[in-house]
Amino acid sequence: MSRGYQSLEIEAEEVRLLMNGSKNKEEFRRYQSVYLRVAEKMPTSLIAKITGLSKSHIHSVHSLCRTKGLASLSSSSKGGRRRSYLSMEEEKALLSEIEKTAVKGGVVEIGKVHKLFEEKVGTSVARYTAYRLLHRHGWRKVAPRPYHPKQKAGTELTFKKTGRLWSKMQKQEL
Repeated sequence: MSRGYQSLEIEAEEVRLLMNGSKNKEEFRRYQSVYLRVAEKMPTSLIAKITGLSKSHIHSVHSLCRTKGLASLSSSSKGGRRRSYLSMEEEKALLSEIEKTAVKGGVVEIGKVHKLFEEKVGTSVARYTAYRLLHRHGWRKVAPRPYHPKQKAGTELTFKKTGRLWSKMQKQEL
């Protein structure tokens, strides 16, 4: 047999103050549903019409409020890195080891970064994980330029036609 509609042992004035100081609409609606139940003794169906929340959500909000208190209704940001092998500080420490060779002018190969990362984590990871690690910390691929920036456009073609090798080839054909 059900225990019925359990009462909330909360002061209406406290809920009203929290409701007025809420940060966003969703938080306001949660506090409003509790306030309407505590102060006005409204049933769940009427609270649902006023707040726009579903009956089941109102029941879960009231249950949460009853078990964990009003502080549990405040909204918290849901951002952040939840799935990661290493924390940001550990990643920076790992990259500082690699940076020593990079500063000296050495080439940082992704294979070495990947191998070092796997050793640190203790499990095998996809190679792309190492690429994402470097990208996350602002590292970029630096490759030699295919041509000199001050090169004149037609000079290369002229050299090909008039260079030493070209003139030797012309003499052989004659």
